[in-house]
Amino acid sequence: MAARKSMTGGIPSAWIKGYNEVLNTPDWNWVESVIYDDVLYEHGEGGQAFTKAKNNMMSSVCGHTHTEGYVRWLVGKKFRVFSCQTGVGINHKSYAAAYAKNFKRQVIGCAVVLDSGKLPISLLMEL
Repeated sequence: MAARKSMTGGIPSAWIKGYNEVLNTPDWNWVESVIYDDVLYEHGEGGQAFTKAKNNMMSSVCGHTHTEGYVRWLVGKKFRVFSCQTGVGINHKSYAAAYAKNFKRQVIGCAVVLDSGKLPISLLMEL
């Protein structure tokens, strides 16, 4: 988001640091999505976990949608896939969430997937 804002504000891209430099992670490879144990993990921009699972017919875990946290299943005669929406890991009173102060309350939570990609668990934090 900072890079997009800087471009629209006329700041040269050479002045913007990359994730690796800012976070001191020189050996990390930043990707938009990854598939592990036949489960798609994505930030979720451009769709929610249920939509991703249905469109790809593949179990999917997504974040991004701050106001939802769930595990939902799609089951057919010869398939079973899940969708897991994680919510967010920030306090709704934080500066990072200030833009959404008039939105629906955020779901504070995370998710884990166990049993080689077969057991999704959505964990919501106490409010």
